[in-house]
Amino acid sequence: MNKNTIKQLTAYPKPTDSQRCRKFFKVELIKHTITSIYQKFLETGSVHDLSRAGRPPTITKDKVEEVKEILKMEPANSVRNVAQQANISKTQAHVIMRDIIWFKP
Repeated sequence: MNKNTIKQLTAYPKPTDSQRCRKFFKVELIKHTITSIYQKFLETGSVHDLSRAGRPPTITKDKVEEVKEILKMEPANSVRNVAQQANISKTQAHVIMRDIIWFKP
C-alpha cells in the first residue's frame, strides 16, 4: 500500500464500513475481519503477520560442511552412504545435497 492509501484508510471514522472497504479492495468483507485487520494495522503499522520462531532448523552448517567433505573425497557416493557417514537421516542428506550444495544425487 502506498502512503496515500494508508492515510485514507486511517482517516475513516468507521473502519468497519464494508462499503468503503469494498471500494478499495473489490471484495465484501465481514465486520469482524475489517475490525481485526484495522486494529492490527494501528498496532503494528502493517497488516502482515508477525514472524514466529517456529521449529528450529535440523540441518546445521556443520552437517553441510561434513557432507561437502564426504562428497569431495568420493563424489559418486549415494544419498544413503552420505547419510550413514555423516550420521544424519537420508532425507536430510538428500536436502543438503540437492538444495543447499546443488549436488545432483
